[in-house]
Amino acid sequence: MPYISIRRGDPSRSRRGSTIVVFALVAGTLLAMVGLVLDGGYAYFERRSAQVAADSAAYAGALEILHANRTWIDQSARDDAALNGYDDQDPAIAVRVENPPTSGVAIGDNNSVEVIVEREIPTSLMRIVGRRSVTVRARAVAGVTADRGELCVLALNPTASGAITVSGAAALNAPNCEVVTNSTANDAIVANGGGCINSSVTTYGTGQGTAGGYTANGQICLNPAPVGGIPRPDPHAHLAAIEPKPGDYPARNAGKGKNGLKITGKEQQPVLLQPGYYAGGIHMTGGEVRLAPGMYVVDGFTANGNVTIKGDGVTVFNTGAQKGAISIAGGAQLALTAPNDTANPYNNILFWNSSTISCANPNQCDARINGTSDSVVDGVLYFPTVQLTYAGVQTTNNFTQIVADTLKFTGTSYTGTDWVSSGRTPTNRRVSFVE
Repeated sequence: MPYISIRRGDPSRSRRGSTIVVFALVAGTLLAMVGLVLDGGYAYFERRSAQVAADSAAYAGALEILHANRTWIDQSARDDAALNGYDDQDPAIAVRVENPPTSGVAIGDNNSVEVIVEREIPTSLMRIVGRRSVTVRARAVAGVTADRGELCVLALNPTASGAITVSGAAALNAPNCEVVTNSTANDAIVANGGGCINSSVTTYGTGQGTAGGYTANGQICLNPAPVGGIPRPDPHAHLAAIEPKPGDYPARNAGKGKNGLKITGKEQQPVLLQPGYYAGGIHMTGGEVRLAPGMYVVDGFTANGNVTIKGDGVTVFNTGAQKGAISIAGGAQLALTAPNDTANPYNNILFWNSSTISCANPNQCDARINGTSDSVVDGVLYFPTVQLTYAGVQTTNNFTQIVADTLKFTGTSYTGTDWVSSGRTPTNRRVSFVE
């Protein structure tokens, strides 16, 4: 019988081969996991950067809406994204700007801006599983909305000393709202000679230095003391794009020449005026004047002496032609309220100086509103390029917001902007994130 020999394989060699296969599989899996962690972490970091860029770009685009520069929405958003590292000139980056948004809760809202940024980033270790790049994407929506913030007084000038000045025995009482100046001067707010400001918040500029001259009789007379803050944007900047044009309104002063309409008190009383364009302005020295509801476009609006001016739902817009100013002085008794109609583009605006008014002699341009102690001035007083002197209006139940280049208070005055209890929809607008 032949001899048959059966030879077994080397068991140690078999085990070594199996170990190599298992190691290769485990090593590949580990490398993939490490790649996922490293590349995923980098992608997460980039995702945060992308969100910052999208947020900032959407906000920049919405600011153009706030400032009535809609033609700049797209460019401003893209420029801002580029400043944050997302320049769409790079082929790996895409920036999409939509006004109105094409998706989300703000879809179709013409006062909102949607920005989507994308960047394709290369991977490193994830290449072993065939993933050579990943796309990072972020989206943001910012829009212009009504601002119910309690801003009562704002001086826009960024550098003026005494941008808000309260002098003599004057007092500015704004107990439920803010008094703000954008000036960074060390004496941005001045209360001297016994003048006081009583406000829920008194802030100024960027907090450079300290406000000067705010003690009287040894006592702090700015309550609370001023604190630094960021500059406030002009809440009515959008009005510059829709300023009334004289030619769009009925001419009421035909034949009056540059001297305008003069009311002395000798006319049959009261004098009833209708909305329209008053070339040369309206100038009152006596009697009673009643303004019918509507827009009064004037080349100056002055009152001197004992005159009563009444009007409900009126806006007085001063063109500044012939260096005319809005100037109400002396013993004028005022009973004036702004429109309260959301369909009116000039809703809440009572006195308004054109943003184009500028002259070498401030005495010919600066505004003054000085009413008797029982006067009512209900609405927004907007003088963006000139100084407003405000005095004597003491009514405590009115709605008054004051925005001017600089402000002086020379009599005891009250102001407040409680939109809710006044039954008004805010004219103030602000930019906020919608999504």
